[in-house]
Amino acid sequence: MARLTTDKSSYAVGDFVSYSISGTKPNADIAWTSFKNGQPTGEFQAQYGQHTDANGNWTGQAVQAWTASDQGNWQKQVLLISPGPSYDQAEVSFSVGNVGSVAPHPSTGGFLSGSTTIFGASIPNIALIGLGVVALFALSGGGRGR
Repeated sequence: MARLTTDKSSYAVGDFVSYSISGTKPNADIAWTSFKNGQPTGEFQAQYGQHTDANGNWTGQAVQAWTASDQGNWQKQVLLISPGPSYDQAEVSFSVGNVGSVAPHPSTGGFLSGSTTIFGASIPNIALIGLGVVALFALSGGGRGR
């Protein structure tokens, strides 16, 4: 059974993705299809002269780093076309973005004055702490006696 994997499950802007294909037939041509946030990207069964080796494996790295416009949830599919012809397919999902990264405030650099990017939105850290305190209070029974 063919398998497509990446070296990480999530990437930051500026990272390069590495792909690996295994478990398929030798010397299969590789055709790529991509989706971002569930929508086709325009890459549909695109061939770049890549093919598996004599053991049915292939590894390669993207030639361009992820950019800010690439942020989102990705799905890559490969169609593996073997001589004969016969076909295998595999897919992998991953995300691109700075989800959960902490950006310190440029003047103070303190955590409380910084912000955290969650799902593309920058939220002040102090607001996140306040939300956590309110949630903890609500989960503990709101201070009511037993």
